Amino acid sequence: TAHILSRVGDSVNLASSLIPFLSSDSRNDHLLENEVLSPKGNRIFGGYAQSKWVAERLALVHHASIFRFGLLASGQNLRETDWLTLILKGLLELRTVPMGRLSYRFNLTSIEDAADVYVMIGLNSTRSGHYHVASPMGVTLQALIAAFGGAGVQFEVSNDSDFFERFGRNNVLSPAA
Repeated sequence: TAHILSRVGDSVNLASSLIPFLSSDSRNDHLLENEVLSPKGNRIFGGYAQSKWVAERLALVHHASIFRFGLLASGQNLRETDWLTLILKGLLELRTVPMGRLSYRFNLTSIEDAADVYVMIGLNSTRSGHYHVASPMGVTLQALIAAFGGAGVQFEVSNDSDFFERFGRNNVLSPAA
């Protein structure tokens, strides 16, 4: 990222993600853009989230416009490798969900809408800024399970400790480490 930024001048648009803000242990229960990261708190977990944070810091030196997208999914046709498709396949395979995670929100963003916003603002903006391009509400795990139920697919709702003992802690519904 640093090498590319050194060659492009001062007009940069960076496509990023909301993931650094969702993968932190900030003491304030949410990470702010101007917070300093520290081994004793305000950490970001996972290489993907960490790389997004670092790329944004580098881009800010070049007065970049940063577009943070939610979980991108096609509104037209989901591909086998879309994150949403993989999550839905995982739910179908497990057929059980932890009760304490029913309110977990997936911040879905239509890739078509994201592209429109990125082009509209990115081509017309003369100043840098941060743009969160995501659904203001998202969709809860409970709503996804209800949609499956409407299609005749039933899920067991188990208590959290039974779920994580049975399926492990290394999955998207796991509590932060």
